[in-house]
Amino acid sequence: MNHQDKTLSPKERAKALLSIMNLDEKIAQMQCFYIQDFIDQNGRFADDGKIGAAGVGGLAFERVIMPHSVAQEVNIANEIKTYFKQNTRLGIPPFIHAEAL
Repeated sequence: MNHQDKTLSPKERAKALLSIMNLDEKIAQMQCFYIQDFIDQNGRFADDGKIGAAGVGGLAFERVIMPHSVAQEVNIANEIKTYFKQNTRLGIPPFIHAEAL
């Protein structure tokens, strides 16, 4: 059973994914960092070593302090998701969300 097999139900895919995840990867999925820690003033993504092969579960941003337009933020999010898909063992992109009440 392959976790990327689109013919499987979501429950089956999740079960397959969990069966191949190691402990570090499961722990990483519970972590969340601020997206600002990974982008420069031009909106370019740069991993400073916090993210390893295990990935990370989420990235949060505070919209009020982001100096970028919404269109730029979409590009940043897509770049980050692509990075995670290509540079982590399981290719799991992080959940990207804004901090809000």
